Amino acid sequence: MKNLKSFKLYEGDWWDNDPSAPWNQPEDPEPVAAIEYPETRRDFVTLATPGDDAILKKKSDGSLWVLDTTDISDDYDDYLYYYPQRDDDERERAEGFEDEEYASIATTAHRHNSIPLQNPEGKGAWDERDGTVRLFKIDLELAEELIEDYVNNSRRRDRRYALSTSKMDEYKRAASILSKAFPEA
Repeated sequence: MKNLKSFKLYEGDWWDNDPSAPWNQPEDPEPVAAIEYPETRRDFVTLATPGDDAILKKKSDGSLWVLDTTDISDDYDDYLYYYPQRDDDERERAEGFEDEEYASIATTAHRHNSIPLQNPEGKGAWDERDGTVRLFKIDLELAEELIEDYVNNSRRRDRRYALSTSKMDEYKRAASILSKAFPEA
């Protein structure tokens, strides 16, 4: 027994405890928005986000609305989700939170309709939008216009300007949602 050496049995691979391995790094912090409504306090649900639009359904009456999201960060930066800053790094916008962001922005626009953020009638203003009005109630006339735009954008174009399949599918989905809600369109 004197000649036997004791040894420590180590189970696993040596890199399991490597502090520089990606799986041993701390998790990224959760993104936050300065202004956010919890799900229960939002007046809208985002149904589709084709291009620079968001199709929303108002929870109380089921009506459909469209939010113009062009350059949304200029006016509604507080509603957008960002990762907390580290040191002097530039803020990084979190992806995948657009549904929550747009529903919160629409909720504010709808609740504070004294500010020119919405056009409750939805008539004629879509073509003349200037960025001050962002939320439009969809009526038959606007639905027809949006369906036509979305169907046109969902088709393959010149390869230099082709959209990804997922973006084209989002246009198709938005057109389908509107076509079902407005069958006469």
